[in-house]
Amino acid sequence: MPASTWQAHFADLACYQQWAHERLFAAAAALSEADWHAPRGAFFGSLHHTLDHILLVTRLWRARLEGRPASAFSFHDTLTGSRGELRAALAAEFADMARWLATQPEARFQDTCRYVRLDGTPQAGQVAELLFHLFNHAAHHRGQASTLLTQLGAAAPEMDYVYYLRER
Repeated sequence: MPASTWQAHFADLACYQQWAHERLFAAAAALSEADWHAPRGAFFGSLHHTLDHILLVTRLWRARLEGRPASAFSFHDTLTGSRGELRAALAAEFADMARWLATQPEARFQDTCRYVRLDGTPQAGQVAELLFHLFNHAAHHRGQASTLLTQLGAAAPEMDYVYYLRER
């Protein structure tokens, strides 16, 4: 059954993120650490850095959406060093996001979020639209990670939202 409110919809999408990441990490379980970290020609190089980028950007958008200052960083930074650390950090991030979203009043999703881009430019956007962007960004980079998995000889998992709906 589809979510009946923006709050429920976005909290569900945060849970979906966790589900999709777990499937991706499970598919990558047999890869060596060398393969996991090796540059593969993707925008962020390695499988690890591609998924770490999701964590980094999710934390950036969470800070903006929650009205907290965002830490200065480069998109080429990584927040985690190991596969296990990254897996745990992504799971914790999206679980916490689902809890946070579940506490937001419905009107919050129509609010304007004002933030400053990394280059110092002031910006504003509707909270619901920015959340759509956040979740779409993660899906985009999971798609890249899926390609990297297949290049490494692993089977890419089904991570489409419809599969998540069928399982839950």
